Amino acid sequence: PNAVGYYDTIVFKGDERYAFGEYMGGKPFFIGIWVPVIESKKTALVKFSDYFKLDALASVSDTLAKQSIRLVADEICANRATLSDIPFGSGERAILQKMLETETMSHRISTLPARKYPVVIYHHGAGSIAQENTVLFEFLASHGYVVLSTNYHLPIEGQREYDSFYASRKFDAVTDVEFIMRFASGLSCVDATNAFYSGHSWGAGTGLFVNERRNHIFRKFVLLESTVEDYPPEGVTQLFPRMDSVLRNHPDHFQTATWLITAPKDYYEDGTYVRLAPPAFQAFKTIDPSILVKINAKLPMNHDSFVSIGPMENVFADAFYQPDALYVKRELASYYAINELVLGILEGRKINEERFVVVR
Repeated sequence: PNAVGYYDTIVFKGDERYAFGEYMGGKPFFIGIWVPVIESKKTALVKFSDYFKLDALASVSDTLAKQSIRLVADEICANRATLSDIPFGSGERAILQKMLETETMSHRISTLPARKYPVVIYHHGAGSIAQENTVLFEFLASHGYVVLSTNYHLPIEGQREYDSFYASRKFDAVTDVEFIMRFASGLSCVDATNAFYSGHSWGAGTGLFVNERRNHIFRKFVLLESTVEDYPPEGVTQLFPRMDSVLRNHPDHFQTATWLITAPKDYYEDGTYVRLAPPAFQAFKTIDPSILVKINAKLPMNHDSFVSIGPMENVFADAFYQPDALYVKRELASYYAINELVLGILEGRKINEERFVVVR
């Protein structure tokens, strides 16, 4: 219905100190903002690579951009069918280059619109990036929403290995969300009375913590694959003690309507097809079902099928050889269905029962 504009900026959380390279100061947030725009004011389309180009604070942003693109490459090298790795060869390099050169649905804009729209604040997963779900951001903006996504990780001085690169443990994710929430509320294009939260994996779990504290402006939480859905209560106690404490000790604190979306898993192990049972959401049985809506996709999905940096390569499955091509074509269709589901939840529409099951 709408063209999509893209605007980026940097803001600083002054009460938390951060140092990297030549920079020392408040914690920086590199924020991407997707907005509906008037057709006549469109400019050139943004390429996917442009989402990683950050003009401010070069010592931090250049390193962050390089590692973010490396994560996209890692997604290309993931065999979805066998849950194994594919070597990064010439074919994978060609797919990455094609993805980075592909035009998005967004047009670069120099100012934000004055008209106010409902807003979605998005939180990426652990070890992931602000650009992990840009297709969803463009899709929601085209339907009349402002979407903000930012880095909740930053590079650590002296650390080069990817697994230890992101400083997620140095900062409180909930206060980071509250900071971005306050920033968004002051934007000319944001209707702060009509705010929503979405996130994937660690970002979904952070959404639960934000909801439990109740100090937020969000009308709904739409959470994608928190991973806790797959575990029995004793597994949550052992692996996710903080989440276990919140769910066990404060279930009555959850006051805001929440949709938790996941799917069964399948894969090939030594040539044998394995399909796991749909997640049972056992850890969430303490939360009032009128507050928490639990949803399973009918078709199996990979954990990264819920964000676009996994399925994006599948658009090129006919142009480039991919060993898991049949699997990933199904994954792409599932990802599109998730986008439709998120929009439908935001707009209060009935859930598509042909593709999803509400777990009672």
